[in-house]
Amino acid sequence: MTSPLTAATNLFTDDFPGSSLRTTLWEPLAPGHEYKGQTWTFSNTNPYTTPTGGGFPTVSNNTARFALQTWDNAPNKRPNEHAFLGTEAITRDAWNPTTGGLSFEGKFKFSGDGTANPSALTQGGMILGFFSFEKNAPPNDFHTEIDFEVFTSNLKNPSLNQISTNIFNGSKTLTIHDPVHNRDVQIAYDPLSYPNTPCRMPSTTPTNSSGSPAGSPSTSMARSCAR
Repeated sequence: MTSPLTAATNLFTDDFPGSSLRTTLWEPLAPGHEYKGQTWTFSNTNPYTTPTGGGFPTVSNNTARFALQTWDNAPNKRPNEHAFLGTEAITRDAWNPTTGGLSFEGKFKFSGDGTANPSALTQGGMILGFFSFEKNAPPNDFHTEIDFEVFTSNLKNPSLNQISTNIFNGSKTLTIHDPVHNRDVQIAYDPLSYPNTPCRMPSTTPTNSSGSPAGSPSTSMARSCAR
């Protein structure tokens, strides 16, 4: 026996008005979590175009733009010491899917380097992630995330115009080197989370992010990084 669908309640919408991301709705990456893999993301609300470094996207024309910068403005480093610079924004609100279900909707588009350079549209090796759930675990626990990932390597071939789903339970610890501070750091990883499950991605534009109906804490975020 099934029950009729009740009316959905809109919990969060952002059409990105104005010229900057609204800090009443979004927050930056927490201090201490700036380095992931080969990518460093500043823990501040400055846009990534800030000369001194920023971790937030830029906003214009009702669009939030997330960038992965391949030059970290450190000319005196050796080639293997450089890090990519990523962009991230996390919703301040969190929602509970156990009270009736939770759905997310967003529009995303890979625009290359933003200069209409056609060769940049086929640049592989980058990821845009939309996270519907993430838990940065306390000590002696596991990092967990559920997200959708856009691999630009898959977009090089029109027949692979797809996104990948990722359910990640970081049951292992991996030691990697942080070239920004010249130190080793430990990150969680899940040896069973890949390969991801592909699903088709429509051709859309990154203009809107919304959550509905009732809202475990599930925190929505968008992130750009390299692997």
